[in-house]
Amino acid sequence: MMTIEKSYMLTRYKYTEKRSIVWQEVSNYLKKKYKIPVGNAIEYGCGYGDWLGSTLATHKLAIESNIDLVRHVESEYKIEIKCGNILSVLPELSQDTYDLVLVSNFLEHFENDDVSFILRKTYKIMKPKSLLVIIQPNYRYCYKHYFDDCTHRSIHTHLSVSDLLAMNGFGLEFIEPKFLPFSFSSKLPINRYLVRAYLNSPIKLKGAQFLVGARPIK
Repeated sequence: MMTIEKSYMLTRYKYTEKRSIVWQEVSNYLKKKYKIPVGNAIEYGCGYGDWLGSTLATHKLAIESNIDLVRHVESEYKIEIKCGNILSVLPELSQDTYDLVLVSNFLEHFENDDVSFILRKTYKIMKPKSLLVIIQPNYRYCYKHYFDDCTHRSIHTHLSVSDLLAMNGFGLEFIEPKFLPFSFSSKLPINRYLVRAYLNSPIKLKGAQFLVGARPIK
């Protein structure tokens, strides 16, 4: 029988070259606008590794539970990666270690109590003045399609996540409620110039994923 992780890659999370183009431009945008740190970086649920792989971090660590994605990341990006459940891996990491934590389309796959656990453990592994960057579906703008993904377990908006961060020791640095479209499944052509223009536009048509940046208050 096919595993859930394998079948998810064939349904909701197919490989597409569009993804790497978007993440390269996202990394460039964040670097220029928000001065993203370039020291030790870690990404939770890194998927195909395109976001972490496109950063300029001096050391990169990825966490991913899907062994097929782990193999892809190791082959494509040659970055260190831990295969396992984030709830088990996070408590094993050293405290005050990371300058940058990346979280994309991840927290919604966990129950609310687990999300709070992840944020508490994230606080511990981050250095003072480090940065946590979260990108994920904004329920406020995609509620009609949010649960089309059967693996979604919790509901989040840019405001609810901001509150969760504050409750777990973080101070908000920046927020963009409509940062990206809901998914990469659009049939429209994607190139880096169009993505760049979209990211820098004050008008985000079909924007349904938020961007939040926060720093631990230590």
